[in-house]
Amino acid sequence: MELKIEEWIPEISKETAKEFIVSSFYSKGKLTSKVAYDIIGASRIEFSDILEKHGFDICTDVDEDDLSL
Repeated sequence: MELKIEEWIPEISKETAKEFIVSSFYSKGKLTSKVAYDIIGASRIEFSDILEKHGFDICTDVDEDDLSL
């Protein structure tokens, strides 16, 4: 799916829109943290900063990858 955010909200970059959309799905429990930060292309720590930047809290989901540590 391709969204042309700049047509509706020209002051928001595609990257910022992607971060916000992914953060929103994550905060609603629709994405695990690993999937969310993989989509964005960020590390776990960077994703935490992105969530804070957009006003979302860090969820306490547990990824299967977290259990294999």
